[in-house]
Amino acid sequence: MKHNIIIHTLLPAILTLTCVVSCTSDPDVLETGTEMEFDATEVAGSRASITTTETLKNQPFMLFGDMYRGGEFYAGRKELFFRQMVTFKNNKWDYGTPLYWLMGQEHTFVAIHPYLDSNPEISDLDYSDSKVSFIYTLPESLDNVTDILVAAHRRKYNLNSGAAVKFKFNHLLSCLNIMPALDEVLMYENEDEKDKYPYNKDEYILFQKIELIGIKTKAAFSFTPEPLSGNATSTDECKVTCEIKDERYNYTFDYSKKPVAVTNNKENVSVFDNDKAVLIMPQWFADDSNSEIRLYYSVNDDNVLRKITIPLKGVTWNMGTNYTYKFTIEKAYTGQIKAGSFTIDIDDPKHQDDEHDDAWVWDGNTIDFIFD
Repeated sequence: MKHNIIIHTLLPAILTLTCVVSCTSDPDVLETGTEMEFDATEVAGSRASITTTETLKNQPFMLFGDMYRGGEFYAGRKELFFRQMVTFKNNKWDYGTPLYWLMGQEHTFVAIHPYLDSNPEISDLDYSDSKVSFIYTLPESLDNVTDILVAAHRRKYNLNSGAAVKFKFNHLLSCLNIMPALDEVLMYENEDEKDKYPYNKDEYILFQKIELIGIKTKAAFSFTPEPLSGNATSTDECKVTCEIKDERYNYTFDYSKKPVAVTNNKENVSVFDNDKAVLIMPQWFADDSNSEIRLYYSVNDDNVLRKITIPLKGVTWNMGTNYTYKFTIEKAYTGQIKAGSFTIDIDDPKHQDDEHDDAWVWDGNTIDFIFD
């Protein structure tokens, strides 16, 4: 049954006692006076993000919930919350009229932060049988992408399990950052000149434009809390599916009026303005994909744009993961990237195993350094 919110209010004491004795066949009878309460935290060790445990309270989240009621006559699932706004005020999360746990029944919740009302990035939002699903579409600008977090909880209530539901939010999107460094002797037009000029701290290159070519922009997500197993009375595990749609877009970051400077001190610097990583949707690029990252820069003040191209063939960007591409430019004029310097730092606490290497070295032959 969709969109029928069942609210169990606290009845006067005498009426409550009467119903417990004489109305036990009523599927909506109040069986306990323990109010449902909610709390929220970001998953510890999760990727660096805009939204953290400290900032979760700045915006409301939306709540979905249902209760599976067992019994010979009234078995079935009842919807408790549908897109309910939960706001932090008076030092607690408030969802409006209180609801109460029902003894011995299984309750299931899915929460999405922040509360999405008319947000164009989310469409086809649906909720049925404890499953929340929606279509997510990246906007045409990646400057202000909403940082979306999702959490779930399933619990079979008894007298000892009435504590607040503490949602452990996981990030849906990933972060992309690109951080080149410059070698100390990169600024010479040819090898002979490096003996004529001393090392100069004032040498630099200016990144003026970044392009993300062929980025997939749409995906269908679904979130279903995992069933209780064995003698467990609660779980925060959630089955997540992500079906990437083959809809692509090219994104451009134009910093020509305020280029990002990288000096030759061997320090890696983010090419994105204000050292801000870009929130990106999970991606699965095929081995024959033409998707790529293009970096345009000038050397000192020569106003000649040069281009670094990083192909994305066979690359995967997983949900809730931080990907930082690092490399060292050895000679900017001759277009040489320092051998063995290209790495991807993967920040994903859930995948620190043989499948993901935090210092994976890119095959130098796959980097196409091109002059324009």
